[in-house]
Amino acid sequence: MICRTPGCNTPVPEKALENRYCERCGWPLAQGLLTAPPDPVVLRGNLPETVRLRVDNQGGGRLKWKVLELPRGVTLLEESPEVGAGAHGITTLSIDPGQIADQDLTMKVRLWDKVGSSSQDLRPSDRKQCWREESIHLPLRRQRHGPLTTGWKTLLFGASTSSVAVKVVNEGESELQVRARVSEGYVLEAPGKPKAERLENLVLGGTPWTLTVLTRTGQPPQNGQLLIEADQLPPLQMELVHLDVKPIPRPKEQWVVAIDFGTTKSAVVVLDQYCHGAEPQSVMWPRQGSEPETWLPSAVAMNRQGSPERFGWEVPFTETGDNIYRSLKMRLREDDAAVRKCIVYFMARLLERTAGQFDSIFENARVVFTLPVLDNGALYEEQRRRTLECALEAGRHFGLTEDRIDFYKEPECAAVDFLHRLMAGPESGLPKSGEWLCVLDMGGGTTDVTFAQMSVMENGRPGFDVMHSYGYEGHAGDRVDLKFYGWVIDKWRETKRLKGVQRRQKAIQELSREEIMDAPSLQLEGEKLPYGRASNLNQIQLHKERMYNTIPPQEMRWEEFTKADNSVLLVPEELTSTLEKLASKIFIEGIRSQGGDIPSVRNALAEIQLNSDKISLLCLTGGTSRIPLFEEYLRNKVLVGSRMRTLVNREEIRRNVVLGAVRRPALRIRGILPCDLVMTFSYQDGQAKSFPPFPRGTVPGAEKTVHEHILKGQTVEFEVRADFPGHPPMVLFTCPVTNDHEVMDDWGGLNLKARLAYGVRGALRLHLAWDCDPPLPDVLTATTLQEIPCR
Repeated sequence: MICRTPGCNTPVPEKALENRYCERCGWPLAQGLLTAPPDPVVLRGNLPETVRLRVDNQGGGRLKWKVLELPRGVTLLEESPEVGAGAHGITTLSIDPGQIADQDLTMKVRLWDKVGSSSQDLRPSDRKQCWREESIHLPLRRQRHGPLTTGWKTLLFGASTSSVAVKVVNEGESELQVRARVSEGYVLEAPGKPKAERLENLVLGGTPWTLTVLTRTGQPPQNGQLLIEADQLPPLQMELVHLDVKPIPRPKEQWVVAIDFGTTKSAVVVLDQYCHGAEPQSVMWPRQGSEPETWLPSAVAMNRQGSPERFGWEVPFTETGDNIYRSLKMRLREDDAAVRKCIVYFMARLLERTAGQFDSIFENARVVFTLPVLDNGALYEEQRRRTLECALEAGRHFGLTEDRIDFYKEPECAAVDFLHRLMAGPESGLPKSGEWLCVLDMGGGTTDVTFAQMSVMENGRPGFDVMHSYGYEGHAGDRVDLKFYGWVIDKWRETKRLKGVQRRQKAIQELSREEIMDAPSLQLEGEKLPYGRASNLNQIQLHKERMYNTIPPQEMRWEEFTKADNSVLLVPEELTSTLEKLASKIFIEGIRSQGGDIPSVRNALAEIQLNSDKISLLCLTGGTSRIPLFEEYLRNKVLVGSRMRTLVNREEIRRNVVLGAVRRPALRIRGILPCDLVMTFSYQDGQAKSFPPFPRGTVPGAEKTVHEHILKGQTVEFEVRADFPGHPPMVLFTCPVTNDHEVMDDWGGLNLKARLAYGVRGALRLHLAWDCDPPLPDVLTATTLQEIPCR
């Protein structure tokens, strides 16, 4: 080792390596090499960050060094002020992210290792010339430290639920040491870790940690808390609630009065629940010139004073005019006082006839209404609300109250009747657990499809585990009638029998088929009076049913005219293409609507991940289901490979909805929802919007979709709340939603679609997505929240 001063080159004896200065020239013997951290200093939130500066002494004597004038927010933790020859020293600094600016740090370091420029340059007595200063630059990179988030607020236990999975997300960029602990009576479990009351895990930035909370076996049930913590972050606390969930009690009323309020036809059936083995009894409706019927047309006639005076069979199918109201169910959502008056009158007559045939029945009765599936969401709830309002008004004289009125979906009621038929005729073979039933309900105004999974209950009787229902409003019998009506109009135009179209100024040859179809009435050659649109559609409907009442379908002549040349022969083969287009929409393509696309039956199967070969039973219901082509489409183009059998007689196709509805209150379905589930959007100004609940008693497989418009830049809090009888409301899950997208609709925001599904064993699943085209990333991908305790 020699002195570094140029021209000096004095050897440094080993015993002199501890000296600082050369004995000949007096300049420092040390040679310092300062090293800063090679990577940017990562600041993790507000956590203090440690930085180490290193100096290597590559010279021959002891090196003195020092960090000068520490910036604000930087403190000295440890230093090694002198470094021997060939060694290195470390100075440790602490950086407080909360006290420094966002720019990088620059510090000065003084090193006492300056040498002379020649051998003649002897060290002066002023030692300031013996040191030098070097700047060191520390680039900074801030990382978000947390927060820890979880949407779970309350975890429910009891009945079939003994474990609940919870996902905790490190929303920051820095890794976190996360600690979790539960109160007495519960244990935690996580991947790669044994069960314990306390768990700890290193969670990387932007990643989740999934924990499972389990109840301890052999200990009495109790409530508790789950606490999740990380340094310098607010803790997360979730309530652990044990519920003593009891099965929903069967109704205590002696009688069930089931009302199938259909688009074109209605029926009422009663059942005595106190009489073991009793069969449903139909309310009979007198029909002039014929035997009483088990059903009646859904029609009302007004008098000149604007009051309803006739209903059902008292209104002939051929009667038309502005005073005739038909398809009452589908007009229920109209804000029309006359329509509401007719519906209340019609319901009151149904109840009155029932009370007359079964004396004092409403003193101890539960009334059941059947409803179409519609959209399984807002439209269904609106239909339910308006039906309830009309029913309460119509039943005021009979003491009907809301707590004695139930609503069930039509195809699900048909499934109940189908199940009863299986039990009544076991020679055909009872279903096995896991087998699926498909219900096709094509009525006058709606088409509904239900997929129901069979199970064997504890008592050995068959039941249902899950039901998935889909609705196709406006794609049913009324659509078929319109298509047939258009076909008939084409025939009249070809034979030049069409002579006038009411409220149309153009010549007939200039009018489109649709313009003629929409006209209030048509004038045919040789007829004294015009034929009204409503009357024509009624006739089409009657002839359609007669045509398809046999297999194969028979030709049918529409000949209710004074001139024979105006009659039209309805030929099934010529109408097939019209039916195929409708069938393709429902079963294959799907339906576009303003409220959102409706999946086809084929796509619905894919949504619930159900293979067609698992469907072994088929139930047809509704008058339009008589048309064989629809069943053929379902069997051959959707449920390919399935070997389905059906037990419903074609003559009883129109009655199995009401027959199932009258048995529905007493039917046990495994996993019935034991509480109301409410979805709410809360705004920053304190306002909140709640939607009609997922009602207690909902069967597994049901879904509910709500929409809320969120302005650009607006943040709302979405929550799911459970209301159990006898317990205060409990918030199960929350999720903040911010509309920070550039895409906007005409109202300056976007619609958020919240889809909540209730599945097998009480599984609650949530999906949050923006309802726009092209699609945006999901707010929350389909996530299982937890399993609601149920029996």
